[in-house]
Amino acid sequence: MIIINKLKPNCVVGKTTAGSVRMILKEGLSNEIIDYLRSPESEVDYFDIEFGNWSDLERLLEFKNKINKLSVSEELTDWSVISKFTELKKLTIDAKFKNCNIDFSKLKKLKHMQTYWNDSYDKYLKGNKTLKTLFITNYQGENMSLLGDMENLQYLELYRSRKLKSLQGIEKIKNLNFFEANGCSKLTDVSALTSLKKLKALSLSNCTKNNDYEILKQLRVIDEMYLGGELNSLKWITSIKTLTRLKFDCKLVNGDLSFLYDMPELKHVRFNNKRNYTVKIADIQSYLEDKGYDQKEFRRTSAAFYDGYN
Repeated sequence: MIIINKLKPNCVVGKTTAGSVRMILKEGLSNEIIDYLRSPESEVDYFDIEFGNWSDLERLLEFKNKINKLSVSEELTDWSVISKFTELKKLTIDAKFKNCNIDFSKLKKLKHMQTYWNDSYDKYLKGNKTLKTLFITNYQGENMSLLGDMENLQYLELYRSRKLKSLQGIEKIKNLNFFEANGCSKLTDVSALTSLKKLKALSLSNCTKNNDYEILKQLRVIDEMYLGGELNSLKWITSIKTLTRLKFDCKLVNGDLSFLYDMPELKHVRFNNKRNYTVKIADIQSYLEDKGYDQKEFRRTSAAFYDGYN
């Protein structure tokens, strides 16, 4: 970030690489900060609220029509104030807080959100119908029902959601085309994914239960898949005719990977060699290179959650 200005008590204004003008607020507001925001020179469109006393956060609502990005990493006296920043397109809640009663149904322009699962989300979050991307750390549901239908959501990532056992309920998020579950150590039932008709990229990583993912062979438009954990075999993957990119980090009972040579649509594969694997990564990548598929380029262009920000 290129620093533009510094204000008292502890405030920095700077231009981000993405072109936003970001104001980092620490230790509360001051008249100097408010005067700067009112001035013609202010182009601030991004508030970053860090440590301090935020009992007077409503003072910033004077500038709500200019603010489309907001990041909060400190407890607020009244979280409902966030619901009044109606021009927000991106919201980050960077920790777990109490009484986080944001009415997301009022944020009708909100497209992107990165958050810890917070109190009251089970009541309010499903009320939002505009989100396109959603990243949640420590989601508290045993299934996906707490998210409701979220009809416009396309990218969803769950991180360290250690209560999650089943993906039942995800079938209601009908426009989802990217899903990642990372570090969801109790997750065993992924069958609901087969109801998602637009799912093109899937990552199930660091989900350490002994999973049976064979049900995923019913996915009909999936293009890219990453699997981790303990599995009997991966041979069932040959049933997925649309798969072009495959990455896995699995402890396999049956390490026969010869089927990789019999997948005509496969263009890129990544894995770490293991003792019982019958195919070496260098050999299969060389085979794909000979077919005209640049493995470094395919790795660079792999699907990622933040593609949804484009």
